[in-house]
Amino acid sequence: MKVKLVLLGTIAAVMSGCGRSPRIAGGPEPAPTANPPSMVSSSRTTWTITPTTQEYRYRSSAGTLLELSDSAGTTGDSIDSTVDYTLSVTRSPETLSYSVTVESMSVQGGQRTGSVARQLPFSFTGHLQHGKLTINAPAVQSAIDCSNEALSTATAIQRTVVPVPLFVQKGMTWMDSTTASVCSGLIPVTSTALRRYRVMGETDKGILIERQDRTVSAGEGTQGQHRVRLRSDGTGTAQLIVDSRTGSLIESTGTYVTSVVVTASGRERKFTQTTRERISLR
Repeated sequence: MKVKLVLLGTIAAVMSGCGRSPRIAGGPEPAPTANPPSMVSSSRTTWTITPTTQEYRYRSSAGTLLELSDSAGTTGDSIDSTVDYTLSVTRSPETLSYSVTVESMSVQGGQRTGSVARQLPFSFTGHLQHGKLTINAPAVQSAIDCSNEALSTATAIQRTVVPVPLFVQKGMTWMDSTTASVCSGLIPVTSTALRRYRVMGETDKGILIERQDRTVSAGEGTQGQHRVRLRSDGTGTAQLIVDSRTGSLIESTGTYVTSVVVTASGRERKFTQTTRERISLR
């Protein structure tokens, strides 16, 4: 079986689909950071956040290394992806809601990777309530149509939505979880992410926040004549810089390491996926 279409959806991390969310044991564990820590340049230790509903334009650029280990040895491949999108966030004391439009996306892979269809522009909405961040896309109102590759961008975009408390203090920590119903390549999957944030201080760009992620995912679907099952377990570490007035993301740099198991026709393949991602305003 060719695994290229399955792997495309795991570019920025493994996404989600239908069914019950898998349970995560323990909290986020750190992965290697993508870049050295940004320097804190201010002695300020407290900030009051006043959110706005302004629309921001972002670009997510990610490079992924894939390693397949089996009886024949270890083989590798790579995927580079770029996604341009707009994001607006609305805050209230109890909830956070957001709307996204994916404007363009580019995926380039090696010999073992390829691409599937995409339908752009593609829009979806979501909200955060009681610590859970969810999405609501037209394609997931009933059956998931994973033939649209744009659905696999949801996890990267959700990492742009940072639920910064309205009062922030250096050293403070908080957590949230993420659920969504989208696709990993052509396969609908269910994903649950647990994220832990820590405020490090202020740089010349904004408030520096470190985030640790832990994600588990599982799902199954049909690819050609094969019934495919997918499960994964990943960790990540990212550095975020958010606006000290509005709490909106200015940029983030992160590294995410995921173990992916794909089963088709009784054959199991195991991959290690390392993604380095940068999200920035454009």
